[in-house]
Amino acid sequence: MLSFLSKKMLNSIKNVPDAYKTTSDAVTVTNSVLSASAKFATKTVAENLAKYCALGAVVKDLIPLLEPNEPSAEMKKLKELESKLNALSTRMEQGFNGIKTFVAAYNFYNKFASKAATLMSYMRQTILNPSHHTKGLFQKAVVDNPPLWYAKQLIEQLNNLETNPLKLAMNELYFPKYETFNKWKEAINGVLAQFLILETYLNGMFWDSNMYGPNELKDQLNELSEKMGKWFKEYHEVNNTKWTGIEKYIHHVQDSCQHIGNAGKRDEIVKEFDDMMTNCAFTVLVYNDCGGYDNHAFFGHNALFSFRRGGCNIAVFRVTWKHGSCDILDTLLYNETIPHKRSNRPYIEGIYHQFNSRTWPGHVGMIRENQNVYSGVSRTKNGFEPLHNRGKMVHERHAFGFDICRDRIFFFAIPH
Repeated sequence: MLSFLSKKMLNSIKNVPDAYKTTSDAVTVTNSVLSASAKFATKTVAENLAKYCALGAVVKDLIPLLEPNEPSAEMKKLKELESKLNALSTRMEQGFNGIKTFVAAYNFYNKFASKAATLMSYMRQTILNPSHHTKGLFQKAVVDNPPLWYAKQLIEQLNNLETNPLKLAMNELYFPKYETFNKWKEAINGVLAQFLILETYLNGMFWDSNMYGPNELKDQLNELSEKMGKWFKEYHEVNNTKWTGIEKYIHHVQDSCQHIGNAGKRDEIVKEFDDMMTNCAFTVLVYNDCGGYDNHAFFGHNALFSFRRGGCNIAVFRVTWKHGSCDILDTLLYNETIPHKRSNRPYIEGIYHQFNSRTWPGHVGMIRENQNVYSGVSRTKNGFEPLHNRGKMVHERHAFGFDICRDRIFFFAIPH
């Protein structure tokens, strides 16, 4: 046990558990929190409440015995724990940097994140310099600013659409994105994890380890986790079914990115769509701002078009299932004769119905190849494997096709 106390003396202290083991357990838990993704911080802490509670009780009981400046295995382990908790607080602070550009971040940081960081600093002092003085400062801090109360306040704000910082941040976007959702989830869980550590530690130090507050907060955090899972699915549903935000974004690209050309616009759109919260893939076409069915024609469903804006046309097609190869499609493409008509709309509609009876296309389209067409497909990193720009020859005329999912999409580039 303690190097400057006899083992007999320490064992005479009633109800003092093995200080070294208890502190080691707390170090192990804190390492687990650090190694896990921040968005799972509360879950990791909640699974180990007893260890943080025991730590609070041990530090309280050892204060009369420990001398921070005296060498001992226990003091060395406490200092190691303090450094781990400091690293945890630092990571939570750094996580805030990823969301501070959002309007909702200011109130979130001032009201909750900074409060948790301050209280954690008082807690760490009781571990780094265990004494009646640091214990008293920590006690005053948590009485004036109860961690349980602040955690409940944050959870209450998350239950209100008008005050939920995550949802307010998502509303600032054109469409829901993984990066924003995950960063806010990590920030929120990071703050709540610190409040849970604080509430559990002080329960062991001041409330005889009755675990009332920690268990109450743990239950509320479990409910919050289920709600966040529901929000995650709801944001996917928005992008799976609605076009409103996507259309606004496409207009933004057309209005503000004229200087980068069709290829640049395509790259910009695909990059943003890759981070979209959705179960779908999106095929994007950017080409010159031509008009008339002699230059382009489309027929099908689940598509968005923005024509003759910002010097270009943009077509976006939403695809829902992973593709399969289709020999029938290749045969149909090869045997089709592309007409030279003023209006290709009736022709492309006929092609759609011909394909639809056998291959389930989502959309069929034709664009003249002199319209500087650039195509791209998003979401490939999530398992979609589109076959695009396949270079099939249709009676010595180039055609390019997209073969994606069950709702297959086929595009033909019509020769000049």
